[in-house]
Amino acid sequence: MRKVNPPFAEHVQNLFRQQEESHQKALKEEKKLLKLLRASGLTPSDIQGLTDKAFAAIEAENWRPDEKIDSEIE
Repeated sequence: MRKVNPPFAEHVQNLFRQQEESHQKALKEEKKLLKLLRASGLTPSDIQGLTDKAFAAIEAENWRPDEKIDSEIE
């Protein structure tokens, strides 16, 4: 196994730390939103429909053909 350059390793650790912090922040925001949705009087099926549509929209925005992703990696 190759030895990793310490500054590079520190950079990777920082990236993972930032990713985890972003994830935790997103979870907190999601909990707030769900609380607001429940308080609005929407039924659980209405809330599920809204979240399904939101995730579908996000997925459509982020979708890229595999060929493009593969060429970016190389």
